[in-house]
Formats: sequence, C-alpha cells, structure tokens
Amino acid sequence: MRVPYSREYNPPAPVIEVAVRSPRGEGVQLKALIDSGADISVFPRGLLRELKLVPGSLVKVQVYNGSVEEIYSYFLEVDVKGVARGIVEAVPGEQMILGRNFLRLVNVTLKGKEGELDLVDP
Repeated sequence: MRVPYSREYNPPAPVIEVAVRSPRGEGVQLKALIDSGADISVFPRGLLRELKLVPGSLVKVQVYNGSVEEIYSYFLEVDVKGVARGIVEAVPGEQMILGRNFLRLVNVTLKGKEGELDLVDP
C-alpha cells in the first residue's frame, strides 16, 4: 500500500488511516502518525470511554519533554485496510501514533524525497 505523506504537518509526515478496535469489537477509524522513534503506540484519550477500554498493566513511559510517567497501557486491535492487522499495547495520549511495537508487524518504507510511504505485510 502506497500512501502520500500528510500535508497537515510541516514538514509533511507519514500518516495512515487505521481502524482501531477494543477487545470487545467496538471500533473507530483514525489517522495515525507513523513514528519509528516511539517504543510503544499511543491512542487518543477520548477512546478510553468510547471503546470502554480496560487497563492492562502499568508501564513507564518517557514523554516528549523528558519526564518519566507510570501509566496504564491498554490492548487494541489495529487494522490498516486489510494490509496489516495486529494487537498492540498502547497508552493514552493526544493523538494516534503507531510506534515500533506496531511497526514490527509490517514492512514500512519511508520515502522522504517522494513524500510517501509504502506499507506491506511481510
């Protein structure tokens, strides 16, 4: 699957459409930023209530300003238009970010010059 970078970011960034589902099957469609520097994936806090998510375990995360916080993680199914699907551990945050714990499920090629990404299921 080839996807152009999102121009909602400056500079443009790798963003894909995903379906996110709770273990019970409730789901939503979201735009997700691909972030190979993130150890764990992040989902918008509003999904806690919307999908009736149940906490998994306490994890320590270092946020963008360098501080370390201990917060609950949750398990979500992430589906990229049938190209890739998997259960990932994620923490609540501001936006949907697919970190390395999701990227291990797929092959992603970031093409900065062309302003696009290729995503395939290995």
